[in-house]
Amino acid sequence: GECISHLSSLQGEKKFFALNDTEIIAVSVDPADGPKGQREYAQRFGIEFPFIPDEGRNLSLLYGAVENTDQLATRKSILIDKDGIVKGFALDGNVVTYAVDIQKKMRELGMAD
Repeated sequence: GECISHLSSLQGEKKFFALNDTEIIAVSVDPADGPKGQREYAQRFGIEFPFIPDEGRNLSLLYGAVENTDQLATRKSILIDKDGIVKGFALDGNVVTYAVDIQKKMRELGMAD
């Protein structure tokens, strides 16, 4: 559904991110292993960037993707510079054009050419 469209959008623009020295890391509240795990999901859909399991929703809570530990996380991208400073957020958006929307946001923040 929407998750694979969103992730495929980012995967499809990996050259842009690499040229701008940007790493994509997916955080999901799903487990790493098992039939519904992140590893199998990434392999099935050819997603090449790493996934971080956040079953306890610690990262999701920290960055506002959930309000409590029972929620599914919302789609949210956190743009962090090389010094570890959070420069901005990109929320939801169109799942098909998500990577292009992130690129625009990165340019606005001076994080991309």
